[in-house]
This record gives sequence, structure tokens and C-alpha cells, in this order.
Amino acid sequence: MKHFAAAAMAAGVACGAMAQEGAPARECGVEYVVVPGDTLGVIARKTLGDERLFDLIHLVNRAAIGPDPNRIEIGQRLRIPCPDDLLAARVQLDEAADGASAAPASVPASDPAADPAADPAGALAADPLPAPALRREVPGAPLLRLVTFDRNPPLSGADLPAGGVLTDLVGAALSVGRPAFGYEVVFVDDPAAMRGPQARADLHFPAVAPDCAAGASLPPAARARCAAELFSDPFFEIRVGYFVGPRSDYRRAKAPADLRGLRLCRPARMPVGDLEARGLTDPEVSLVRGRDLDYCLRALRIGEVDVVSAETVRVNEAAERLGYVNWAVELEPLSQTLPLRAAGPRTARTRRALEALDAGLARLRSDGGWFRIVSRHATGAAATN
Repeated sequence: MKHFAAAAMAAGVACGAMAQEGAPARECGVEYVVVPGDTLGVIARKTLGDERLFDLIHLVNRAAIGPDPNRIEIGQRLRIPCPDDLLAARVQLDEAADGASAAPASVPASDPAADPAADPAGALAADPLPAPALRREVPGAPLLRLVTFDRNPPLSGADLPAGGVLTDLVGAALSVGRPAFGYEVVFVDDPAAMRGPQARADLHFPAVAPDCAAGASLPPAARARCAAELFSDPFFEIRVGYFVGPRSDYRRAKAPADLRGLRLCRPARMPVGDLEARGLTDPEVSLVRGRDLDYCLRALRIGEVDVVSAETVRVNEAAERLGYVNWAVELEPLSQTLPLRAAGPRTARTRRALEALDAGLARLRSDGGWFRIVSRHATGAAATN
């Protein structure tokens, strides 16, 4: 991901060079009105000449947009920042610590105009999601639509062998379950596209299930998921930690309640079911859905967020790569192992699909298929379907 300091420098170049690049004759420091088809990346390309500067626009308009950069609305007025904005001054700390540039990350793919509420007449594209990247048909069997995250190695991604280890496991289980199902897989960048009517998904993954048996004691967001969705048996586990800066006042936090009121960053391609179950979503915390883990760690480094929550092994890898090893202190009492599942809407079709998926997973575990699939991905030798 392009770090904030470099992004601010690029913004300065973009503001001065838009005419040569064919961008609209618009200056930074002006107000922009969101139109159908806009995302923050599209707006950044129109106004600053570089879609990767979307996070700069998000940061200076956070009060209007909220923590999720995908949540913009048609008609919303946004301020287009100049590189001498607040962020440019604050990222000097980041520039000193981040000598190596990272590969540019993708821009959020959410299109607010694809929201049926924003387009009640249905005049926009009928399906806002990308075309399926993987497809496997079983003669005479129903074809399920599966939705998962793109660019989320090693778990899922259109460019990964077999679509990543989670996609491989789900696909294999559906193929050997009874009854068998065919499937097509859609890979998305936008967490909002994972579930809900716009996804048109039979199943989405990875998902973290609340303890629905807890009933009324669950936070409202978790109760809502229990009422709306069905979940598969667990088929993979990850270790998730909470990280703060070395001089944070919250280094001694021992319970989720100790984080209430803070700004918490969770990468957009991670599920948030565990945060919902712990009462760590809006409004209890200010939840920031960073476009990737690098974004969250850099935001922690410059004081834009208070806590980063992500897969522990990935945080340690990213912190070492970015030179932030001493800037990511794990709150070990809050760490937890999360079982990952597939989930879908409460329909008869989803129930049948989950029964087949669970039966297939049980078969894979009993005959060694689960271990073989996971081992292939661990060694980088996974075969495509």
C-alpha cells in the first residue's frame, strides 16, 4: 500500500499535473458532490489524478463519511484536500519510519449507486458485483453463488491457486457433500458486498458466528445476525489479536469493555462477527474498515486510530516488513482463536446448502482431504479446480 507521506506528495504532483493527464480541470481544496457511480477511488482519480489517494479524501471527510470509506452517498458534499492539509503534517512521522514503499493496494470497489435504496428505479447495472471467477458444475445439481474476499492471501483471492485455501475447502466440501452442489465464486473487495440483497449470495465466507444461544445477552448487532443468517460448521481457524502503540494508555486493557470509545481499525477483508459479539462496533467504538492491514498499522503509527485488530501472524509479518515492530504491542488478554465459517440468509436453499457443506467437510476431515488441501496451500502447491 502506498504510505500516507508518499500519498500526500503524490497529491501535490497530481494537483499540478491534471491538465497533462487529461483529468478534469478541478483544483484541490474545493467541494465535490458525489454522483452515481462514484467511489472514493473514482473521486480521487477525477480530482487528484490518482485513485490511490482515496484514503486522503476519506481522512479529511471522516466526520461526514464515517469509519467506512465505502459508505458515501449520492449528493453528499466532500472536501477535496490539498497536500498541505492536516494529514501531510502528521505523516512526517510515518515517512521517517517507512523507508520501503509497498505495492499499491486496490481501491474499495463499493459503488453507492448500486445500493437499491439509492437507485429505486433499478436504472443502474442489475448486478454490481464482478463476474464469477471460478465455476464448477455438478450434473443435475443446483448451482450456488458463493461470495468471498479478493486479495486476501492465503485465505481467498481470484489470483490464488484454487481461489485460496478457504475457497478450496468450501468448493471441495460442496462437491463431495450429499446432495452435491455446483458453485460459482465471486471475489469482492468491498465488505458491504459480502452479504445482503445486493450480494445475491447463497453463501459468503469467511464468517464469524455469534454465540446465538446467548440470546438477549448478545449485543444488538450480533443478535441481528443470529436472526438473519445461518452458519456452517467451522472449517478453518485464525488467531486474532488487538494491537496498540508502545506508549498507549490502553496497554493494560484486559477486557473488551476497556476498549469502548476508542478508534479501532479492522482490515476490510476480515469479518467483524467477533467484534459484534464483543460489542466492539459502532457506536461502542469508532470502527475503521481500513482497506488493508498496512493502512491500519500506518494509521496506528500516526495516531489516526487507537487499536488495530487483525490476524496475529499477519500483523507480525506486516509490522516487520514496514519497520513497525516496536509500534504494534499485542494486548494478549484480548487475543482469541476464531473459527471461520460460511454463512447465508435464512432460506430453505441456504439451509440445504449448509447441510451439504457440513456433510462434505466431515467427509474431508475423515478421509484426510482437509489436511491435504490445507497442506497444499501451506506449501504453495495448491492445484486449481
